[in-house]
Amino acid sequence: MNRFLPLAAVIVVLAAIPAPRPADATTGIARCEASDGTIAYTDLACSTLDATHTPIEGELLSRIVSDEARATSTTGNATADTVLRTSAISAPGRRSLTSGCARSTTQLEMDLHGSLALGDINRLAESYHWAGLSHRDGRRIMDRLDGMFDEPLTHSHFFNAYIGDAQGLLAMAGRAGGDGDGDAGTMQLMFGRGTHATVTDFRVERYRDCYFIRY
Repeated sequence: MNRFLPLAAVIVVLAAIPAPRPADATTGIARCEASDGTIAYTDLACSTLDATHTPIEGELLSRIVSDEARATSTTGNATADTVLRTSAISAPGRRSLTSGCARSTTQLEMDLHGSLALGDINRLAESYHWAGLSHRDGRRIMDRLDGMFDEPLTHSHFFNAYIGDAQGLLAMAGRAGGDGDGDAGTMQLMFGRGTHATVTDFRVERYRDCYFIRY
């Protein structure tokens, strides 16, 4: 049976998307595609639905952007995402070695903003999970990471794989025995604005109480 249909987290839409027309947005919504081509929209990580993240494009994204712009202008309040992005870029200094790795997904997100704001490929590489990769694969990954500096980072959003999952929440808290290692969710990064906007999705992996991105 298709797992998408009964899930409460899925957001009202199971439909084909019009011709792509990327827009600049802060959506907090993931577009997920299952192996059979089924599309669902959710505020969870697509891995919780056994699906893959794909960019939200076209008329739907434009509609979401328009609705959120109206809401923001009405309340006059900055979103938490905007505060995070501002603080990360305004203070992008390298963490000291004694600080170690990112101990939370929020710290990982701030590290990504900082390294991209500085244009520092080496610092960005510190946030990548290299374990198990060959030298050849490592060089290929470095080339892909280097391409992330072509356009400015305009938005990021972390989709938690453990929302509503008691075992997952325990893993996120770091239970004894290292059982919490593994998939923690998806980090979605948007680069550029308007018709030049692109979206890159990374898996977020927890490894030895630290959080890293991985393709």
